[in-house]
Amino acid sequence: MNIALLYVTYPNQTEASAAVDTLLAEKLIACANFFPITSSLYWQGEKNVGNEVVALMKTSTDRAAEVEARILALHSYDVPCVLQFPVQANESYTKWIQNTVE
Repeated sequence: MNIALLYVTYPNQTEASAAVDTLLAEKLIACANFFPITSSLYWQGEKNVGNEVVALMKTSTDRAAEVEARILALHSYDVPCVLQFPVQANESYTKWIQNTVE
């Protein structure tokens, strides 16, 4: 089993935590880490700079599409950022993720 790492931006910690709590309760992800960030982007023709929170979520590659669909259903943004990366980890961590999400 491979691991998928999902990088997802949220407008604030409250929304990020609520989404992660839901995904954990549904056994779609094994864990998540949160990082405060400052984002700079163009949205609807105007430059925006603001604070966001990134959630790095870990799941199996087999469940990544299901996790993404659930993130999109829960997210408040019109165009959420959901990036997926296949990653490898040490054997015991990989087994823990597998046991948690399957």
